[in-house]
Amino acid sequence: MAVVSLNRNVVAALAAVLLGAPAVAQKHVPLGPAAGAYEFVPSESESVDEKVDRAVAHMNFLIRPFAARRLRGANRPIERIEIRYPGDTVWVSLRPDEPPIRTPRDGTPTDYRRADGEVVRVRTELSPGVIDQFFDSEDGDKRMVYRMRPDGLLALDVEVLSDKLNEPFLYTWVFRPVPPEGGQT
Repeated sequence: MAVVSLNRNVVAALAAVLLGAPAVAQKHVPLGPAAGAYEFVPSESESVDEKVDRAVAHMNFLIRPFAARRLRGANRPIERIEIRYPGDTVWVSLRPDEPPIRTPRDGTPTDYRRADGEVVRVRTELSPGVIDQFFDSEDGDKRMVYRMRPDGLLALDVEVLSDKLNEPFLYTWVFRPVPPEGGQT
């Protein structure tokens, strides 16, 4: 009888370990897109210029050119994205003339000083294959979602919200991984 009891305990312990394994395995799934560099793929990306013209069409003709210039400036083309995960940080570089966006992995909001000197609050959330960044500024909010597509390309989905716009300003740009020096994709 003692052997049966011991076996039941062993079986129960093994079942607990095995049932807990998926949670442990999920904890080790890489979060965010792969670290590295990605280059712009124009043929797969949406044109921002046409979308800007539509977004400001409802505005007064005197204000429209200034609003369009501001919206275009805040959504300038990105030729290359670099992603890194040093320590407990998410590091994203969008342009060589701007400081990289550094945020804690845990989603804690932090200040980011843009190249034009404006300070915005940024919060980053990570999930498998996705970096989700939220920017809060005086002019409005911006959400940038970097997500790996099944074809291995990186999509950048951008949403700009402002009380000056009738609806969210949305576009998607696509980037391909750049092979490391001496490597292949």
